[in-house]
Amino acid sequence: MPSYDFKCNKCQTTFSLTYKSFGAYAQAEQHLCTACSSSDTVRKIGRIALAKGDKSRLDALSDPTALAQIDENDPKAVGKFMKQLGQGLESDLGDQVDTTMDKMQK
Repeated sequence: MPSYDFKCNKCQTTFSLTYKSFGAYAQAEQHLCTACSSSDTVRKIGRIALAKGDKSRLDALSDPTALAQIDENDPKAVGKFMKQLGQGLESDLGDQVDTTMDKMQK
């Protein structure tokens, strides 16, 4: 069941309304405030999340400023970066890679 957030322009209350379906929300002519029953309400749009694929995750990790902070002579720093790289991928790199990165971080 979809739930939507609203703000009442009369009493400034923020509230949520739940509908049985998306169609029920679309057919509703008014969305009454739960505090004062006013119909002078505005739907608030919440935050959204965007799913990223492997390519965009790798692009973010290959940013030159991020790479510049890694000391290639420090196995701990390299291991930490490789662990982040592995977590950014949708595919599993395997237990052997995880074990090696854990050892490097120690």
